[in-house]
Parts: sequence; C-alpha cells; structure tokens
Amino acid sequence: MADIRSITFTVLHLIWWPINQILRVVILLLTPIWTLLTFILLPFLHLAQVFITIITFPFRGKWLDRIEVHVSFKLRVRIY
Repeated sequence: MADIRSITFTVLHLIWWPINQILRVVILLLTPIWTLLTFILLPFLHLAQVFITIITFPFRGKWLDRIEVHVSFKLRVRIY
C-alpha cells in the first residue's frame, strides 16, 4: 500500500508542475519588456533622484548634527 506522504507529494507535484511552467513562460516573455522599460525610465529615475537630493539638502546638515550630538552624548555618558 502506498504511503500517504508519497501520494500527497505526488499530487502536489502534479498540481505545481503546470503552474511552474506557466510562470516560467510569463517570465521569459516579460523579461525583454522589463529590460526595455527600465532602460527607457532610467533618465527619469535619475532626474527624480537628483530633485529629491536637491530638495532634501538643507535637512541633511540638521540630521547629521542630530546624529553627531546623539552619538557624542552617548559616548560622553559611557566615558564618565
């Protein structure tokens, strides 16, 4: 008599195999489209990153000061 585990895994394998093949075909078909899309969007993404960097530039100094003060305060507390 067959073991329940072997029957279960055989059934699961038979269910998963077509799904796996469909996913592989979809990925195979979408890979060139994704590559082309990322190549086209690259300048716009870079431009958006530059704008975000320019907008957040004034806040960087404040964040660095907060981090430095926080770290130096912790160090002073540990030293003394």
